[in-house]
Amino acid sequence: MKKVLIFGALVLAVAGQTDRPDPKTAKVAVIGAGIGGVTTVIELLEAGFEDITLYEKSPGMNSSTSSMIAATVNFDTFYRDGWKSASGLGEAFAMFTEGNKIATSRKERERWFEFMGHSALAQVFPDQRSEESQRRKIFRISRQRLIHHIKVFSARLCEAAIGYWCCEAGDQAKAKIEEQGLMCPDEPDSDDSPFGLFQLADEQEQCEKFKKVATNEGGSTNSCDDDQYLDEASCTAEGHFWAPLSYSYYNNTETVARVPGFLQEDSNRDWCSLVEHQRTGFVRTEQLFKIIDEIFTASPFVTMRTGCGVAQLVAVPLGTQNQIRIDPEAAALAENVACEAGTFDKVVVSANLGAVPLFKELVDPKLDRHLFGMKGYGLSGSTNDSGVETIQDANSGRGVHYIGHGKEFQAAYARAMLNDKVKIWGGHDASFTETAPPYKFCTPEAEDHIFENGPASAKDLIADQDTVKQTGMRPLPSLGQAPMIKRYEDEWENLFLNTGYGYNGYDLAWFSSMCTVDWLKTNTHNLDRCKEAAAIGKESSVWIGWYFILIITFLVIVVSLIICAIYPICYFCTKNKGCPFSCKYCMGCLYKCCWQPKLNEGTSPSRGGASHTNEAFSYKTTGGAVAKDMVDRGGNIGGATERGSASSMI
Repeated sequence: MKKVLIFGALVLAVAGQTDRPDPKTAKVAVIGAGIGGVTTVIELLEAGFEDITLYEKSPGMNSSTSSMIAATVNFDTFYRDGWKSASGLGEAFAMFTEGNKIATSRKERERWFEFMGHSALAQVFPDQRSEESQRRKIFRISRQRLIHHIKVFSARLCEAAIGYWCCEAGDQAKAKIEEQGLMCPDEPDSDDSPFGLFQLADEQEQCEKFKKVATNEGGSTNSCDDDQYLDEASCTAEGHFWAPLSYSYYNNTETVARVPGFLQEDSNRDWCSLVEHQRTGFVRTEQLFKIIDEIFTASPFVTMRTGCGVAQLVAVPLGTQNQIRIDPEAAALAENVACEAGTFDKVVVSANLGAVPLFKELVDPKLDRHLFGMKGYGLSGSTNDSGVETIQDANSGRGVHYIGHGKEFQAAYARAMLNDKVKIWGGHDASFTETAPPYKFCTPEAEDHIFENGPASAKDLIADQDTVKQTGMRPLPSLGQAPMIKRYEDEWENLFLNTGYGYNGYDLAWFSSMCTVDWLKTNTHNLDRCKEAAAIGKESSVWIGWYFILIITFLVIVVSLIICAIYPICYFCTKNKGCPFSCKYCMGCLYKCCWQPKLNEGTSPSRGGASHTNEAFSYKTTGGAVAKDMVDRGGNIGGATERGSASSMI
């Protein structure tokens, strides 16, 4: 296999595989029926493929993680770009600590340490896949792709994907959204818009930040994916992506009026909120997968194999072509007549964490160092003790993100269900052993931590015996907010990976699947915007010891720079203060020539009183052990210069 480097992205030129697969005859398998898998099948159908097989381990389409979660959507990365802030770093450290506690063996701790190390390096030294401008482009193009699918694949998607995008996708889509009592506003950013994901806060400092964003103070938001371009003409002229942004700020009264059903007794707090009405919303996952199931089942081009977990992949050489055989799990073969093995021309794995054990031995042994599972927990039901459903139709197109409650990994997201009940999703538990559903719900202790200490609506739900409890797994990539789009080499050249959406599955899948299928059907990247989003070959991993070496090296460099900065100061003091002592020990010289004369002003040779003692103590707190040593040895500030020397002070 030959690789060519173009604009920092690897593009395949494969001997014997330069011809595009024929959609009429090529056999394609997709493993995993979550949001990544179903959007891949949608892309394949739109590309004209007529022999598609979908494997799913769960017994039905409504059993995957993607079908359970709250699935809030934000097609702008603005509120996610603050990872370098103190709070962002604090959350990362808290996540690292929590994962380290859960690890039960040395190997698990090593894996977790390496994953967090790769994550940190990807943020500090991002490659073309995770660079900030690229992430913004992915999120914004993903929204366009969703609108495309609503227009081309099915307007029924707007029975589940709730947002202003349905108002832009044609009359059929608009009718579907309005059937649910959600009327499209005249302007996308109208205060009367029934759509949007409301970022909720009740701290004054956060509310002030929201105000600055809404007024774009200091250029806090930018419609171009690259901050240096401030207008559409210059942005697009340089090949960047322009998407008009308009954030709205709402005070306490306005916020409570818009999302009352999500607040309950929390309404007495002083809330504020921030929302981008046009680019945010949510997906009613419990509806989406019913719709998808019906459409796929009715299609003559899709074969559904639910309840059919995959045990292994086998490379099958066939002349110049390499095919892949899928072997289901023995139990599934024995119990499910619809489950059977098959050999395929192309295989796309979009199986959440299931890719890790599937690839472990032969395909990508280090993938587990770059793809990790984060469990989340959901509650669905009525949000008050009386059982009365309180989310009114006028508010049923809105979701909320409890920013304050999310700080301690408590319940964070909520949105309305079709029956006006509420689904809340929270929790961030690292998982080392669970790679396939069904996943275990959290312990009673964790349940209290996540929901009892969360918003009032979560407390109502957890206390109601009729509440449905669900558990899902997020495939968290070391790249951060960027999908893992990969193709492998040699005998695995027709194997693709499309996963790693983390907390942003319904933001990223539309783009990620578009790029995966474009790659699959053209054997190259036909779309320039996908080149920077993909990678070829196995993942690598860094030996843990290198992280410690890097940290120690960094500290040595910092200390050296400090010393280099201090010595010129010492020299300046010596020249200008007439310091008679050697600068062999710089701190001693600094004390003698710069600070001591100031302390000596107005003092007597002997310990005079409280004011002198206070001055000595004041310097002790800022000058550290050097000043303390001077006071202890000399008995008074003036006497220190007579009794000590530069060398005896250090």
